[in-house]
Amino acid sequence: MNPARNLSLIGLLSILLSLSFSISADYFAKHKQTQDAYEIMGRKVPASEKTVETWISDSKARMDMGNDSSIILDGDKKTVTVLSHASKSFMTIDLAEVKAEMNEALSHSGVEGMPEMMQSMMKFDAQVTNTGQKKKVKQWDCVRYDVEVSLPMGSTKSEVWASKSIEINANFYQKIKNFALLSVPGFEKMLVELAKIQGMPVLSNSETVVMGAALKSKEELLELKKKKAPAGTFAVPKGYNESKQ
Repeated sequence: MNPARNLSLIGLLSILLSLSFSISADYFAKHKQTQDAYEIMGRKVPASEKTVETWISDSKARMDMGNDSSIILDGDKKTVTVLSHASKSFMTIDLAEVKAEMNEALSHSGVEGMPEMMQSMMKFDAQVTNTGQKKKVKQWDCVRYDVEVSLPMGSTKSEVWASKSIEINANFYQKIKNFALLSVPGFEKMLVELAKIQGMPVLSNSETVVMGAALKSKEELLELKKKKAPAGTFAVPKGYNESKQ
């Protein structure tokens, strides 16, 4: 398995262990994510656009990222399953087991203070400001929040428009949306800061500066419905083969 993917997926354990509340109904959310073209270290990256669909139930969640891949979280089994639709394959990971293996590897790396060193390198800070500015975004009445995130290798500034009229548990949604960061030291503290955003983000405009490159991106909520997930939403589709890589 890709080590970088390992680090991202380990963070999902924090989500699965925190599902102590109950959602009374399933929710479906559809977002459009766009990113402008940029250049970093001499490499040109073209503009991109994709649609992300998310299903959330009482103990499970699924994110479909375009037609390429999906991620299924199972809060009961404490597992995450990655689906690759092109190859019709899947990979299921026991998050508690992977986290223990990573901690063991760091502890026996032969470098004194390696776990602490890794934590120090990956720490970041966040600040959320309620501007009080209001406007209607599509059918939702929203308030603007300015969000600043500082990392060792860069920073991100976002203009977030959120609506309190949306009933979904916004804190839980933030954990699902940012699952790749949940293993980063201090992310739980960042969630406390993000809790200042009252309601569900409807529109976000962001600029990330990393290694001298500026990356502009946008995320729009296109659809949000309270409805029961179709049968099989949180299961591996028939005909998919398990991959060990």
